[in-house]
Amino acid sequence: MSPDALHRTVLVVDVERFSGRKNPEQRNVRSALYAALGHALGSHWNTCYHEDRGDGVLLLAPAEIPKRLFVEQVPGRLVKALNRHNRAHGTGEQIRLRMAVHAGEVLLDAHGATGVAINHTFRLLDASPLKDALAGSAGVLAVITSDWLFREVVWHSAADETRYRPQRIRVKETEALGWICLPDDPYPPDVSQAEWPGDVCPYPGLRAFQPDQARWFFGREATLSVLMDKIDHRGGPVFVVAPSGVGKSSLLRAGVTTAVAGSGRPWLLLTPAKKPCETLAQQVAQLIGGDVDAVLSAVGSDPALLASMLPDGTVVVVDQFEEVFTLCAGESERRRFIAALIAMRAVLGVRGDFYDHCLADDQLAKFLPASQFNLQAMTPAGLRAAIERPARQIGVDVEPSLVEVLLHEIGTDAGGLPLLAHALAVTWQRRTGDKLTLADYDRTGRIHGAIAATADEAYARCSTTEQRVIFQHILMHLVVVRHDAPPARRRADPADLVKGFDAPRTAETVLGWLIEKRLVTLDDNAVELSHEVLLRAWPRLGTWIETGRNDQVIRQQLIEAAEQWEREGKPVGSLYRGDRLAIARGWQSRSEHRAALTPLGAAFLGASIRHESRRRRVRRTAVTMLAVLSLVASLAAVYAFQQRDIAHEQRDAAIFNKVTAEANRIRAVDVSLAAQLDLVAHRMRPADPDTGTHLIVDANAPLSAMLPSGSKGAGVVAFSPDGRTLATGSGSGDRLVRLWNVADPARPVLLNETISHGEATRALAFSPDGRTLGTGGADNTVRLWNVTDPARPEALGPPITGHTKSIRSLAFSPDGRTLASAGEDRTVRLWNVTDPVRHSAIGLPMAGHTDTIYSVAFSPDGRTLATGSDDRTVRLWDIAAPDRAEPSGSPLTGHTGAIHSVAFGPDGRTLASASNDRTVRLWNVTDPARPVALGRPITGHAGAIWSSAFGPDGRTLATGGDDYTVRLWDVADPAHPTPIGAPITGHADGVRSMAFSPDGRALATAGGDRAVRLWNIPSTVLTGHTSEVKTLAFSPDGRILATGGGDRTVRLWTTADRRQLGGPLTGHQGDINTLAFSPDGRILATGGGDRTVRLWNVADPAHPTPIGAPITGHTDGVRSVAFSPDGRILATGGDVKDENAARLWDVADPAEPVLLARIVIGSDANALAVAFSPDGRTLATGTEYSDVAVWLWNVSDPAKPTLLTGPLKGHKDDVRRVAFSPDGRTLASGSDDEQVRLWDVTDPAHATPLGEPLAGHTNPVSGVAFSPDGQTLASSSSDNTVRLWRTAERTQSGQPLTGHQADVDTAAFSPDGATLATGGRDHTVRLWDMTVPRAIHSICAITGNTLTREMWDKFVSAELPYSPPCS
Repeated sequence: MSPDALHRTVLVVDVERFSGRKNPEQRNVRSALYAALGHALGSHWNTCYHEDRGDGVLLLAPAEIPKRLFVEQVPGRLVKALNRHNRAHGTGEQIRLRMAVHAGEVLLDAHGATGVAINHTFRLLDASPLKDALAGSAGVLAVITSDWLFREVVWHSAADETRYRPQRIRVKETEALGWICLPDDPYPPDVSQAEWPGDVCPYPGLRAFQPDQARWFFGREATLSVLMDKIDHRGGPVFVVAPSGVGKSSLLRAGVTTAVAGSGRPWLLLTPAKKPCETLAQQVAQLIGGDVDAVLSAVGSDPALLASMLPDGTVVVVDQFEEVFTLCAGESERRRFIAALIAMRAVLGVRGDFYDHCLADDQLAKFLPASQFNLQAMTPAGLRAAIERPARQIGVDVEPSLVEVLLHEIGTDAGGLPLLAHALAVTWQRRTGDKLTLADYDRTGRIHGAIAATADEAYARCSTTEQRVIFQHILMHLVVVRHDAPPARRRADPADLVKGFDAPRTAETVLGWLIEKRLVTLDDNAVELSHEVLLRAWPRLGTWIETGRNDQVIRQQLIEAAEQWEREGKPVGSLYRGDRLAIARGWQSRSEHRAALTPLGAAFLGASIRHESRRRRVRRTAVTMLAVLSLVASLAAVYAFQQRDIAHEQRDAAIFNKVTAEANRIRAVDVSLAAQLDLVAHRMRPADPDTGTHLIVDANAPLSAMLPSGSKGAGVVAFSPDGRTLATGSGSGDRLVRLWNVADPARPVLLNETISHGEATRALAFSPDGRTLGTGGADNTVRLWNVTDPARPEALGPPITGHTKSIRSLAFSPDGRTLASAGEDRTVRLWNVTDPVRHSAIGLPMAGHTDTIYSVAFSPDGRTLATGSDDRTVRLWDIAAPDRAEPSGSPLTGHTGAIHSVAFGPDGRTLASASNDRTVRLWNVTDPARPVALGRPITGHAGAIWSSAFGPDGRTLATGGDDYTVRLWDVADPAHPTPIGAPITGHADGVRSMAFSPDGRALATAGGDRAVRLWNIPSTVLTGHTSEVKTLAFSPDGRILATGGGDRTVRLWTTADRRQLGGPLTGHQGDINTLAFSPDGRILATGGGDRTVRLWNVADPAHPTPIGAPITGHTDGVRSVAFSPDGRILATGGDVKDENAARLWDVADPAEPVLLARIVIGSDANALAVAFSPDGRTLATGTEYSDVAVWLWNVSDPAKPTLLTGPLKGHKDDVRRVAFSPDGRTLASGSDDEQVRLWDVTDPAHATPLGEPLAGHTNPVSGVAFSPDGQTLASSSSDNTVRLWRTAERTQSGQPLTGHQADVDTAAFSPDGATLATGGRDHTVRLWDMTVPRAIHSICAITGNTLTREMWDKFVSAELPYSPPCS
């Protein structure tokens, strides 16, 4: 024992009400307490000192264990362990704990531990406020920290400090401040308790996040995890490559440095500047306390010595690494600096346009592309976290509508993240309460006003006339001015901007100010204005443009001519001459324009002047010059070709990086355009795994084709009953109704555009036979049209009149004999259209609503009409006798805003109403006179909901709103609707109207952006389960997919047409946790939370039947089942109270299964996972709780299984799944520790780990599955993703598969490996087509050639010939 005081983290726990228990209960509680602490501390348990205190434990952790572990990880894991124990034990053995944490100096001797820090911790534990907090909590744990630990650890950790409450502690002679939190029954956030400075702002504005702002850096958790894995396991420097504005600097400064520090390692952060070697030496000397000159000497001459000076594990983070190419004092300085970095563990942030410089450097090129990390744009979920979570850390909420508006307004703009952070920072400063609201944002002038203010600040830095002139000329270089169009942005070469000035250094400085303020974005070796709004909202720039419009036109025409001249090889025929040359020379002669030309423009004008004056002399000497040029060209040909190839490779790399960055940037606002860019990227690099997985995800998402510009302002849509014709009506623009052939939705063809009301068309409806189209307009009339031949529609009779204001909605009755119309005159009218030429009114107008009626809908039986109104009510009308229509019961109330849409489900039992209050309500209208609300309102839209429609299967509801999104909902259980997938994006304004095609495979939408889109509703998303999908399996022939879940049902699906076979299999009284097909595919085994296993005869999958009685014997829920390869043995594993055993059953006669053996694994090792090896001789089990491990058993004689090897340790939390590779040589295990491990089981008696664990998931791994060829492993996780791994290299293959909106619980490959099935807590099953060519075909079949030339130049490159990917 040390005689000296040692610094330790002190943790003390105490069991609530321990003394009142019986002796056996106390013994079991103590045992469970130690097990729970061991689980919570994991591998750190054995390095800690612990003393038993009867009803508690004292634990001392050495200084090398990070203190943040005790507030970030231990409480949550302790809660999990205690809850697991409590579920399995009676009242007398249940545990609730108080826990106190402090740190300080302690003494250890032969008698134990002592010290003031220990005394203080026990005082905290005994404090009445802590006891009271636990007594009043619904949870199992109450935690108190000392004031010092709160301020020095909690406040700087990932723990949420706003969940802590300060309490004055008075115990014996101790009086102090403690901080209490309840991890599993948390206090609401309270900013006042965190004592934030009044002027704190959690958003960095236009600068990057810094290390001391890491607590507010959100949205990059998954990316950071993957990057850190690459940093820790890759030799040599890691290059983080991204365009300007993607967030590279923030990731390095606030993400990497914090992650390194959190692992107990030191870090250095620097930017190279002009003397990078000196910068590095100063940082190293400061870290080690050494002499700068000595370190500088090592930097220049002995990189190995320099590396040895650093503490083990040091990570050197170099931001803006491109400065070594732009600012570095010389070539030798740059080479010494790079050599030094190569010798250390370094992370280099490289702007995308400088990637080719790295490739051209012989020292760096050898690490590329293997050490390259392409930083993608943030995901929609990441962006939401970046917006919402910093504010919530300080107790400030963010209004959902503000989030949606910000995401849309940033959209695809270059430099998106800085603009977002800037808008948030300004909004923060202008907020008026404890919530960031859309009103606060509006007061900043939105992004327009905020950026204009920033631009003025940048201009104010110009202190001299020269600087101001340069500032103006740089911006004018980046503006295109036409006489017949508004100004627009243009891209320019940064070198041209600088070289054209007499003072290039001053020009560099001014350009740097513009880039620093993010008014100008530098990307792909080109600069452009960061935001189009500068052209409109910054008065100073607007003045410059208007006052210099003529000169600007002359200037840009000259520059464009020069660029054309260069592209064509600089032929003399393209030079200026005559009047054009005279005007250009006159313009250049004015002093204020001398710096306004680019070097290329100046060269072009100079060449034009020389050509004009020397034309005759040039003609006389042409023959001689051509001979000389021919000789020079011959000698230089080989070298030129080599340089051209290198240049093309560098250009293509830069363009590829740009395309992938743009695709990820816009994925949140236009998924279909992102898919087109993914196709371009894949065509450029077919072997890149990221492009392949992006395409797989794209093919699984709703994608759209947009109707041609002929749709012109369409605001309403309707499908014909045969689904071949789409009608669109314009509420603005030319106000025409258009008919489209949409037999091929990717290539709609305009059939006719002659139908018109003369005013806006507000409503459309096809008759059930498809022969008649009804239209309603702002002219207060309804018109009927014969559309038997939709290319030649004909008016049927005179307009229907009677309404006194605009028509808002139309609907035909199911028999086609009655038409209902409603509108702004607050009435509904019924019309007899049996003979549409001789239509007539039926009865009196139906009155009752007190404001505009926006929507009418007939029930499928035609006996009820529903209406929705601006008066916030829905009314149901009995129209069994149309001439005597009357209200059915009272109006449906509950909405707090106007009701824009009502829709009946196909069975007529459910009615949906969509409202301006951002909700959809579902109603049971089986008895229209007594409608009943179903469940809670559907929420999710961030704006008013304008449209809704049921799919023809009745299980899907689509809604469209002012948040620019379409959302799909699974309403199979209408009392518990759930979202299907992410919000569907693409519209640039609110979605006003929608209609499903009759087969449900397409959805047409019309938006306020005047666009009509045709969306493919992917058949790869299976809906029907009304709770989470916990397990699934393919039949051995791949023709059937079985799924089971929390709704206690098993469902069988045909994989050919992806339809459910018959009704669900029922019988289990608990969740279906696991299922498996027998090898011959004739039997399906299912295991449930009801402690039983059931066998089903699925030889005829359309008519499955149970086999025998349920298999009983498990004492808790069955978590895993597996058939042996010969199908004669079934292995099963159970949950917490299942006696720590797996079971083997003889199912040779499935009607009479026989228990062969119980495999008792360990004293605390429940078999969560079981799997047979392909030869059937080995059984693998994965266990949980304190005996977390993988075990291998010899089951050659299933009646007498024996342990081969185990426990195989490595996982730090419960092992959820195990799976053998098809060749039986590798075993994969997935765990709650967020990792997948591979084991070499070639010799199962001597199994060993294969390399490092596969890391990347950010939440527990719930499923693992090998592809049939064994080359790919899929892992599913509660981080909502599926990841693919190359088993040979043990590396991740491409990007994660995303689409599930909640935990992904299970995954399985089809027998042919072409499909991966996954099931999740979002109640859906997804089928992923793993064949990239088929994914490409699917995307092109849906989206067609939607990548226009304009889009190509913007998102790909004007340097590449236009070649849309689906042409």
